[in-house]
Amino acid sequence: MKLSVTTLPFVAASGWTKIEEKQQTQLVGVDDKSSLDTVGVPGLCPSSDKRAPPESLQEIAQFQKYQMEEKRARLNKQLRRNLDNTNATLAHTHKQQKPDIERGCIDDNFFSKFNTCSR
Repeated sequence: MKLSVTTLPFVAASGWTKIEEKQQTQLVGVDDKSSLDTVGVPGLCPSSDKRAPPESLQEIAQFQKYQMEEKRARLNKQLRRNLDNTNATLAHTHKQQKPDIERGCIDDNFFSKFNTCSR
């Protein structure tokens, strides 16, 4: 297939239009990115981010372990407090149900325990 001189400018022109369209889309993409940088949320731009460098995985794991230990200690303390309250309530109830054997308060049931065998 032979290209004539008349078809060459058309092929070249269509090639140039494709290149120009590609450049326009690239420029539009660049404009979108630059507009995001100027309008974006503060702190998202890496150049303006002045935080300390990220912690190592070991430090993060150690911190999480410390948090779990604190939580476990709080739960154990709460369980111990609940157990103590339950024991105090139980002791109070037991004391109320227990017959009084104090000085001067001896009933007949006490004397019935002696001399039960016959000789």
